[in-house]
This record gives sequence, structure tokens and C-alpha cells, in this order.
Amino acid sequence: MSVALPHILADSRHSLRLKLTFWMLAVCTALQMALGAAIFLYERQAVVRASNSLLQQRADATAAGIRDAEYSLTDRELDRIAGNTDRIADAEHLVVILYSQEGVPLVSNRRPPVPFSSISAASDGRPQVSPARGRLPGFAAGPDSECRYLALPLQAADDRRFTLLAAMTDQHYESLVNVYAWVLGLSIPVGAIAAAVAGWLVSGIATAPIRHLRQLAGTLSPESLTKAAPTPSPAPELAALQADLSETRAKLLQAFQAQDRFVSSVSHELKTPIAVLLTEAQTLRPDQLPEDARRFVLSVVEEMRRLGSMVESFLTLTKIRGGKTTLGSVEMCVLNEAVMDAVEASNKMARQYNVTLVPDLADTDELLLISGSPELLRVMIDNLIRNAIRFSPEHHQVSIRVFEENGGCVIRIRDFGPAVPGPLIDKLFDRFVQAPGEEQLGRGHGLGLSIAQGIAELHRGRITVHNLEERGCEFSIWLPRAAPDRVSPTRAQVNGPAAPRPTR
Repeated sequence: MSVALPHILADSRHSLRLKLTFWMLAVCTALQMALGAAIFLYERQAVVRASNSLLQQRADATAAGIRDAEYSLTDRELDRIAGNTDRIADAEHLVVILYSQEGVPLVSNRRPPVPFSSISAASDGRPQVSPARGRLPGFAAGPDSECRYLALPLQAADDRRFTLLAAMTDQHYESLVNVYAWVLGLSIPVGAIAAAVAGWLVSGIATAPIRHLRQLAGTLSPESLTKAAPTPSPAPELAALQADLSETRAKLLQAFQAQDRFVSSVSHELKTPIAVLLTEAQTLRPDQLPEDARRFVLSVVEEMRRLGSMVESFLTLTKIRGGKTTLGSVEMCVLNEAVMDAVEASNKMARQYNVTLVPDLADTDELLLISGSPELLRVMIDNLIRNAIRFSPEHHQVSIRVFEENGGCVIRIRDFGPAVPGPLIDKLFDRFVQAPGEEQLGRGHGLGLSIAQGIAELHRGRITVHNLEERGCEFSIWLPRAAPDRVSPTRAQVNGPAAPRPTR
């Protein structure tokens, strides 16, 4: 972790939540290791003090019992005085040996007794009156085994001097130390896992408002700027960040509103000269003009119509996205007839692209009625059909299917052209969005689908798109079905301006 942690914390590709989690993991693990080491050292010293104290107490009690005993002391009597007869645990079995002044073993509860020379060798010839730990030759089970022992000088009533050796095996106390080490060693990885989980949860709570603001910033678009601002965060830092974001949002909204006003004003100003030029060009009689002049007039008429269509698209788009367009006089429109009007209006374009339009109208006993504006509905359907025509290969079909689903009316327009690129499909209905290379091919200006989506939203509907597995893509229009008893049905009228040419 010491190698990977600095790399993770310095790498900008990792999230703030992951970095906070690793910070908490590193800090908690370091504190746990330091605390574990301190506890281990303390417990080890506590075990040493407890074992030495027990050895000292039993050695003193045995020495006192020997002083009070008769001269003829037996091995069994010595074992009783040492307190071993009342104890079962081997770890607490006290080995006592009484030596004469010359170092000869007199009485011992262990056979064979430990040579007195072993005591001198273990203590470098000095009296060992306080508990010590070490190897006592002739006592321990193995050459590397250690024990706790002490040698107390005794003086009898007749002034004879003795030496009492009291020793205990060290395995029981060392096993306690090993248990402490094992428990502390196990607690480190367990604590690290707990710290990582806690860090992940706490950092998730801490970064949740940041993720919310990030999502909010990601949804900013010209269409979402007019939505209500989110509730300010209670955290001062996040509240300041949210205030800055709201201020930026307001500035963007003002900029887009100014842009829409400018586009609307320019479009209105362009309508008059375009109409004048188109009218004057149409008054000329091409059959009475020379060939070059006739082609020029026809080109001017076509370009003026195209320019007029684009201007109308700009006006419609700014009205819809600015919330200025309303349905006005609501009529009951027969959906089958509205679709057929759009198909008939698009047939000329379909012939130019060598594409066949195949309508599949709803076959129901009741008419599928839509409450709304016939003019806008025709523009919406016409835009999607023309978009499908533009992207369809020659000698293929564009199917337009009408049916009822979930209490609403659905129009599905399917083509067999190329699929919509993955990164583009979520932005397809934004204004001026085009697939790479489409602008160079002259396939519209990226406004038709945005206008169609806006019209669907005005009618409380929606438009979705998805690529098909075999080939092509499919646009689906869902509109709420109107109650037939609200308004008398009226056939959709399509006498409005030429529909703008959409693009995918």
C-alpha cells in the first residue's frame, strides 16, 4: 500500500471518493499499527511482571516453609511446601532444589536435580536473588528452551547456610505473549477492511452533494436553463459552489435569450426581401427566356425557397425553445389523415432520392384523434419523414406505422440507412447537432429534429430514437390520445410554410 497509495492520490484519473477512502485507510491503518504495537509492548511487560511476581511470591513462601520445617526434609515434603500438590497446571509447577553451602543438592522435587554449577553458569557466578529469564542447563526440556528462576540464600537456626533454587517453565507465559501478538496481528487486516468500508461510506456521503452538482452541471443545456434552480446545499462550501453555478446558469440563460432574440429579429428582417425576390422571380416566364436565363431563374426560385424554409425554421425554433409558441386554436386532428398529408408532402422528395414511402395506418374501429395544432403536427411528422428519406439508401423504403399503445397514439418512422453514432444519439434533438460530415454534404442545418421534439412537447408527447440491430434506425412519436367528445373532429390542414429540412 505504501507504494500504491501515493500513486493513487496523485493520479487525477481517480475519483475524489476513492482518494478520500485511501486517505482514511492509510491514517486508520497507521494509527492501528502504532496502537497495536503499544498494546503489545504493554501486555508483554505485564506478562513479565506477573510471572516474575508469581515466582517471587512462591519462592519466598517456600523459603519460609523450609525454615520452619524439621531438619529431616523429604522430597515430598518439599513439593508440598512449594505448593505444587494443590496445582494442576504444568505451567505453574514450581521446581525447588535445596543446595548445601558446598553446592551439593540435598532435597529436590525434580529428578535428577539441576547441578549447582548450572546456576553459577547462568548467573555468571553472581547470586540471582531476583527473578530472571534464561537457559538453565539441566532444567529446560531443550537446549534453546528458557525458564524463569531465582536462587535465594537461606540460613538455618544452627547457622548453616543453604541455597534455594526456585524455577518455573516459561512456555505458559510466552504462549500468552504469542496470543496477544496473534490477536493484534489479526486485528490489523480486519481493522483495515473496516476502515476501507467506513471510508468508502463516509466519503460517499461527503461527496454526494458534489456528485449532485456535477450531474446538474452535466444537464445544463439551452433547453434546461429555464428550469427552477435546485435547493441550496446546507454546507457552506457547497452552497458557495452552488451559488456560483446558479450565477453561471443565469448568465448562460441571458446569453441564449439574447441570441434567440437576435436570430428572431434577423429572421423577421430577412423574410421580406426573400419574399420579394421569390415573387419577382416567379413572375418571370421561364419558357420565354434564353436557356441560361431560364436556369438562373429556376435556381433563384429554388434557393429563395430553401432560404425561406431555413428562416421559418429559425423562427419556429426560437419560439418553441423560448416558450413563446402555444397551440392557439386547438383542433381535433385525425392522426391517420395527418400522417397521410405529411407523406403526400414528402413524396416529391422521396422520388428525388429514389426512396419509397410505405405508410401503415392504424386499423381501428375508432379514429385516433389528437388534440392540438394541425399545422405544427404536420411540421413534426414531415420533419421526421424527410430526415429518414435523406439517410435512406436508394431503392429502399421508409416505413411509417401508426398504431395505439398504452392509451396514446404512436407513429414509428423507420429507415434502412446508417445507424446513428453512439455518442450522438443522446444529443440528436439538440439544435445544430449533425453527424460528422453531414454539414459538408449539405443535409440541412441541424434544426429539424429539435423543432420536431419541441412540437411533440407542446402536445404533451415525446420523440425517441434507437438504432435497429439489423440496419437503420427508428424514430417513435408518442402523443396522448384525445377524448372524441371534447372537440368535433377536423381534418388536419397543411397550408403552412414549407417544412424545414431536418438532419440527423
